[in-house]
Amino acid sequence: MGWKKINSSASIHRRGLRAAAALNFFIFAVYGISGTYINVYYQSIGQSGIHIGLINTISPLVGIFAGAIWGILNDRLGKARRLLAIACLGSTMFFLALSSVKNFYWILLVVAGLALFGSPVTALIDNATLDLLGEHHDRYGRIRIWGSVGFIVTAWGFGWIIQGFGLRWMFAGYAAMQMGFLLATIGLPDQRVRLSGSVWAGLGRLTRQPDWMILMATVFLVWVAGNGAFVFLNIYLVTLGAGGLLIGIASGIAALAEIPIMFFGGTLIRRLGPSRMLILSCLLYALRMFLYWVMPSASWAPWIAPFSGFSFAPFWIASVALANELAPDDLKATAQGLLNSTMYLASMLSGILNGYLYDHLGPSTMFLVLACISLAATGLYVIGKRWKAKKSPIEFAD
Repeated sequence: MGWKKINSSASIHRRGLRAAAALNFFIFAVYGISGTYINVYYQSIGQSGIHIGLINTISPLVGIFAGAIWGILNDRLGKARRLLAIACLGSTMFFLALSSVKNFYWILLVVAGLALFGSPVTALIDNATLDLLGEHHDRYGRIRIWGSVGFIVTAWGFGWIIQGFGLRWMFAGYAAMQMGFLLATIGLPDQRVRLSGSVWAGLGRLTRQPDWMILMATVFLVWVAGNGAFVFLNIYLVTLGAGGLLIGIASGIAALAEIPIMFFGGTLIRRLGPSRMLILSCLLYALRMFLYWVMPSASWAPWIAPFSGFSFAPFWIASVALANELAPDDLKATAQGLLNSTMYLASMLSGILNGYLYDHLGPSTMFLVLACISLAATGLYVIGKRWKAKKSPIEFAD
């Protein structure tokens, strides 16, 4: 009887990991469609650069609060499967509604609803994955790699579709991938309830750590740069004469470059440590932005695209690992939610800043500013690490 129980538990665990891989595949397949083409769609229906920047500010503004709230709910209830299903249905409804609105203010309202349901998804998946992996957190990248595969499939595939049939096909593709995501939630087991005490006391324990504040400040600056490139690069490529196919190819190459880093993420974490990995990613972000600054034509985009994967993948792996490492046991999902909230806060500032820079100083100058911000993030983290190491060298060992 005992052996059967252990065997059944192992089977549920394996099924859960397969479900986590499938969830990563489908949610990043969704992002491969929406993230690659939605801002081009906004431009096609007459939205200006500053309007697009403001639209992209709404999602992070809502996400700042929604990400943390959904994370707290998960720690309190242990029902990631149900929360993910609700998030999937809600975000699909609001994304499809975008296809029927053209007015700027209606777009803002619909995007706010989309963010309410869509913002917590990756944090909930990451926390479920880390919970399933247990002490084998270094294998996280091998689950997350399926997200890169999903992004490649739709970024490339929909490049052909949109080139031939138009941007509106992204709405049908989005819905189809979300239905796959909904089915994948079935295999995800419930998690144990972690948070039983005061939410505010738990948040205080987490956010008062100097290590946590240094990490969040660094993530904030990096994501101001990364989100700026994410939102405005494809619009810039269109102005340089690129079509949907070239944009899809460049986006797919960027995701393809993530795969080896995600696959060998455990080895990189063990050899470099998450802190050095984060510093490396900051420097690669700076290099990537400098390359966009000097880019003379859209034909350069596929050649620069690998640096997107080379910078993003180690940044994501290191950030998730450090947030999980710093969080108390009863706040693991909450910590991932706060990490995402910090990125949403950065995205909010990024949308306003980069919308202004794009419209008034031009995309080339915008990318130069983003390169400098990436270098500032590197300096902040290195200086912060050294300051903390001098203050408490034993606690700060990486």
